[in-house]
Amino acid sequence: MKTLEKILIAMAFLGLVFQYLHWPGANELQLLGLSLLAQLYFIFGFALFNQIRFRKIGRKSFSEVGSAKIIGAIGSGIPTALVILGILFKIQLWQGRDDLLGTSLYLLLPVVIFLFLKRSDRYYRVMIKRVSVLTLVGLFFFSLSTRNLVAWNLRDTPELIQPHIDFLENPNKETKENLKNARNALRSNELHPRN
Repeated sequence: MKTLEKILIAMAFLGLVFQYLHWPGANELQLLGLSLLAQLYFIFGFALFNQIRFRKIGRKSFSEVGSAKIIGAIGSGIPTALVILGILFKIQLWQGRDDLLGTSLYLLLPVVIFLFLKRSDRYYRVMIKRVSVLTLVGLFFFSLSTRNLVAWNLRDTPELIQPHIDFLENPNKETKENLKNARNALRSNELHPRN
């Protein structure tokens, strides 16, 4: 499962690189990588955090770990999955992005505090690496404003930045129409340059 986790992280990172370079397939890579990674943590978080191999799930592996660590890993896997989904929402500029990411980071906070208090145990040191890196990445994306993300995504077409920001901040018919008109004006200028 560690290999699958690394592949999904690489897909999401590659999607960010594609987005930066304005290459096709960026959204698909981000969506697949981050949503499948969130599902992996949500469904198999207990196995990932307890270092149980996928083939051994359901066998004697649970008796070796203990019920308290299984419950703790499930309690860590759910907020971890929510933070990943919040990052996906933020990158894609979907509605509810700041609420989801902020709430999931708030839910992950007790997990991080608990892990730092128990860091002398090897089991918790393994968990703390994943959770602390994800928390830092989540805080980074949470600190980015929508205005900056839009400006970064549309840096090659500055005439679309303000209409897009207006639509994201106040999605109504008027702002949607303004964004549509700005896109149409840009397309008509590309098709019929005025040189």
